Amino acid sequence: MLSIRYLTTYGGVGLLLGGLPGCQSGPSAAELRQLQALDATLQLSNAGRARQATGYVGGIERNVTRNRGQPKDVAVLHLAQQVQARAQAEVRYLRRLRQRLLAGRGAAASLGATEPVAALLLAPGGAADSLQRRLNAYARFVQQILPAQDTMLAADARHDLRVQEAVGKELNEWGFRELHFRGASVASALATLARQEADVTRLARQALEKLAEKVGSSCIVFERIGAVAAPESNTVREGDTYRATLYLGTTGSEVYGVRMTANGQPVKVNYDMHGTVQLPVPAAAPAGPAAWEAVVQGRYGGRDTTFRLRVPYTIQRP
Repeated sequence: MLSIRYLTTYGGVGLLLGGLPGCQSGPSAAELRQLQALDATLQLSNAGRARQATGYVGGIERNVTRNRGQPKDVAVLHLAQQVQARAQAEVRYLRRLRQRLLAGRGAAASLGATEPVAALLLAPGGAADSLQRRLNAYARFVQQILPAQDTMLAADARHDLRVQEAVGKELNEWGFRELHFRGASVASALATLARQEADVTRLARQALEKLAEKVGSSCIVFERIGAVAAPESNTVREGDTYRATLYLGTTGSEVYGVRMTANGQPVKVNYDMHGTVQLPVPAAAPAGPAAWEAVVQGRYGGRDTTFRLRVPYTIQRP
């Protein structure tokens, strides 16, 4: 019998996959909190990239004016405006799907409900199939500016390298629709849609940056970056293990060479630049307030960056 479990992707928890060993029937409260934190972080990043796109297009326009409207520069500007317009159209479509998901959930249903996702996104020829066509068409459009860009932004399982690396050929019969939304909760689907919006805004930023170089344009874009700790719970019992996800949230450039420690001990960083913190709590630990120290380092915007966090939690007696 097919069952469902989470596959760690962008942000630590992003996709729900069926057909894998496991007995999990739905997301736990801790997983729902992580999905909500991921969704919020991605939306912050997406908003930042949208501002960047406006900055790049404005910079190109100013340079075209300064260069007295040279035809080749005007052509670059028109292409930049098309990139921004196409990205905005895909973002609007993704946002409409989010709104329909939340509306379909109803006042009484929780973010852990799966029925609204199935109703909206799992029907053959429905919203998910339309989304796949739109995202791949957008990727093909951007490829004229970024030749190395894969034209399958929304791939079926057999063509998704992340899935192939994680589970091999086990899900090769699954299409984009099943891969991302089969058995998914509303919270998971929202995080997945936010991740797909992040892919759109990321490509737009990269394409506009490339076009800006052609007209000698430079623009100042203010970015935000910060370390984030998303605990499974803010309380832990004596003798149990405290768990949290640690990552860098950014509204702009990618972060490279990420390194993490928790209470001075190295934390393994996954390929998605997230680390899982596990801190055993001694059985004899005193009940009450406690805290752990996190250090997150990486190279951001060409500079080495270090963030330190003090994360509070509470130890409870069994």
